[in-house]
Amino acid sequence: MQLKFKIVVVVLLSFALIIGIVLAFEVIDTSDSSNDKDTDITGMDITANFTDQNFLSAVREQVDKPTGSIYDTDVTNIETLSIRFQNIKNLSGIEYFEKLQNLDCTGNQLSVLNVSKNLELEILNCNANHLSILDVSKNTKLRELSCGGNQLSVLDVSKNPDLQSLWCADNKLSVLDVGKNSKLQNFYCAINWLSVLDVGKNSALQDFWCADNPLWVLDVNKNTQLQYLKCWDNNLTVLDVTKNTKLRELSCSSNQLSVLDVSKNLELEILNCNNNQLSMLDVSKNLQLYRLNCYNNYMSDKSSVKTAGDIHDFNFYPQLF
Repeated sequence: MQLKFKIVVVVLLSFALIIGIVLAFEVIDTSDSSNDKDTDITGMDITANFTDQNFLSAVREQVDKPTGSIYDTDVTNIETLSIRFQNIKNLSGIEYFEKLQNLDCTGNQLSVLNVSKNLELEILNCNANHLSILDVSKNTKLRELSCGGNQLSVLDVSKNPDLQSLWCADNKLSVLDVGKNSKLQNFYCAINWLSVLDVGKNSALQDFWCADNPLWVLDVNKNTQLQYLKCWDNNLTVLDVTKNTKLRELSCSSNQLSVLDVSKNLELEILNCNNNQLSMLDVSKNLQLYRLNCYNNYMSDKSSVKTAGDIHDFNFYPQLF
């Protein structure tokens, strides 16, 4: 009897020990599972999507990961990305930067730039690349676009109503419609093939540079906030700036102007009107004027220029008379 009792006790103790061990392993397994779940928040591995090694290196530096996998969660919250002059040919992978607001990829070798997935983009600077096409139709929040020094023959900004600054100089644009960009303040479209340009809907325009185009007509009567107008090297025979009373700089050199009235531009500080067909010029009301270049016109002598006094930087000679 006593022996049977001992056997029962041993069996019960052994059973209890086995149960304890099993439970302990379950707790450990549950804990490990929980830890795995915590560490499994890295997201999707997108390393292979960065096919350009220079871009991949730039991204690694941005997210502080010299080696190892790049996950979508590493880049999705990045708002600013500057990758200037890094010999990048391909920005594949940029689509994962879902919250990107400011992208500067100036001075690379991009022939294609797809920002259709970067819906939060507000500033895009892609100057000095090899782009022949640029689609920003999905970037409706864009405020600043700089795409100068490329090979663009078409640029559609009709879907960018918040655009305030547009730099598209030094391209191959023959047509450019900014009629939907009523907030535009700074507009630089110099060195293109534009023969017609309508800025009548851009009443907020302050700085306008349309130099070195084949423009025959330029109407700025609706641009009453204009402070800087640079329209040299065009084919203008007439230029009316009487409505631009806030004008501080007017550079209209190398056109075909025979008359220029600046009597209403009382804040004018700089006037470059050289290389035209002017026979006289009245700047007597421009008391703020400190620089005047009017050489290579058809003025007989300095008396052809009516001033209110000495002008600090006055270049009259030579003349074509």
